[in-house]
Formats: sequence, structure tokens, C-alpha cells
Amino acid sequence: MNIAFAIPQFLDHLTKERQLSVHTVCAYGRDLHGFHSFWMSFSETSISAIIKDMSSRDYAARTLKRKIAALRTFFQFLNDESIIAFPLKMPSLRVSSSHSPPRSISESLMDRIFQSLDSQHPFYWRDRALLEIMYGAGLRISECANLTIQRVRLSESLIIIKGKGNKERVIPLHSTACQVLEGYLNKYRLKQSPFCPSSPLFINKSGTAYSRQMLYVIVDRYLRATHCPASITPHSLRHSFATHLMDHDAGILEVQSLLGHASIRSTQHYLSVNKNKLRQAYSTYWTPTTLTGEADGFND
Repeated sequence: MNIAFAIPQFLDHLTKERQLSVHTVCAYGRDLHGFHSFWMSFSETSISAIIKDMSSRDYAARTLKRKIAALRTFFQFLNDESIIAFPLKMPSLRVSSSHSPPRSISESLMDRIFQSLDSQHPFYWRDRALLEIMYGAGLRISECANLTIQRVRLSESLIIIKGKGNKERVIPLHSTACQVLEGYLNKYRLKQSPFCPSSPLFINKSGTAYSRQMLYVIVDRYLRATHCPASITPHSLRHSFATHLMDHDAGILEVQSLLGHASIRSTQHYLSVNKNKLRQAYSTYWTPTTLTGEADGFND
């Protein structure tokens, strides 16, 4: 049977009832459309055929896990809505992966990025404010795109973020970030369009919120201008926020809360970055005397 018609219903369910982020819904949609040929003539043997197809492709571990999650959630939806006559269950699959530490930007390179901003440029306040909250508050690009003016509480030096799954978290702002955001609001944002509390913080010339893709382009322009490695992306600013916090002795639970991670396991990746730094320091500065009997105290 053809079950392709159920995909738009499923994505609508994820958006309205599950309240998943636009980014996640789009990713699930792309994953499911990638199995289009299987949906056109779906049967009880299709699940094993899909698994065989996935196994034959060279997917990264993270991509494979997301595709499995998309399929498992889609099958549950088909069962719950009685769209299909037979019960569906995605078998448990083990995906082995060696997590590499998140790519972060050094503090000296972050200084260069901020120094590259031209205060005379017409978009200076917009770009400075965007970089400040991405690095200074660890925001995702999508969170910046969805941020509204009422959630920026400069009098309290904090912002309220609605993250993945519509979960809210409160992030303190340092004094420089508050000054930059105040400058942005008064010297740039107010000139663009009168705003009410529910207005987007970042808007384009049409007065509508910037898309996450456009904000990505804005930030990426500064990364390329300062000759950051190709592996460094706008999302690396969020990684840098977490890494630098832990470099300066922030606790893992505090970093988890600031990043909005549901699981401590996601935050633990930054511990490996911190450990790598410790190993490097250990190798550089710790040169123990070889125990040959010639060292002080071993001459007896």
C-alpha cells in the first residue's frame, strides 16, 4: 500500500502536538522523503528492506541515529492513527560511534572575530549583537531567529530562551552583552521598525524575523573573514561558549543548564575537550626525572 500521504500529516503532528523545533521537523521530513520508494508500496517486509538499505550506505553515526529516530517516530504515528493494517515496530539497532570533541574556537581567535567588526558599518550593531548572544550566551542559530524582544530582560541582565521541545531556560548576560544589546535596540532595531514585546529581536528589511539560514550566513561571513578553519561553523560559537566556561572551572551541571541539554551525556563531550587541554598541559610542563638512581634523593 502507498503510505506517502501520511508524511505531511506526521510532520504536522510533530509541529503542532509534539511541538518539535522547525529544524528537527525539517530533518525528519528529509529523512522520510529519502525512503520515498519504500512508502509507495509499503508492506510488512518493508522495514527490513529499509534497514538493509541504510546499512549499505556510508552514513555518519549521528545521521544514522537521526534517521532511525525519524522512522521509529513515524511508525509509532502510523500505529496510533491506525493508518496501517498491521503493527509496526522499528527493531532496536546499535549504532557504534566514537564521539569526537566539539570543535570550538580559541579565546584569542574569538577576540579577533570581535575585533574584525567595523563600528562604522551600517550593520555593526546587528552583527555585534548576534555574535554577542551566540558566543556570550551559547545560543543556537534557531534560538536567535526565534528570540523576541520581550525575552531580552536587560534590566535583569538575562534572556529567556525557548529551546528544543519548547523548553525554556534562563541565561544571564554579562555587562558587555547588555550594553551591546541596548545599543542594538536603540541605535539600530528601533530605526528599522517600531516594536512591541512580541516582535522578533532580529528582523530583515521587510520587518519579518530573519531565517536561521540568513543568520547563519551573517555569522559565517565573519568566520571566513578571520580565516577560521573550514571545520569551524557558526554553531562552533555555542561549543566555544561551553568549552571556555569549563576551561574557567564552571561546573558541568551549570553548563548543562545554560546549554539546555536534556541529558548530561550531551554536556560530557565538553569534558573531553577539557581533558585534552589538561593532557597537553601535563605533557608540556611535567617532565619527571627518570628514576635511574641519579636524581636527587636517589643517590644512596
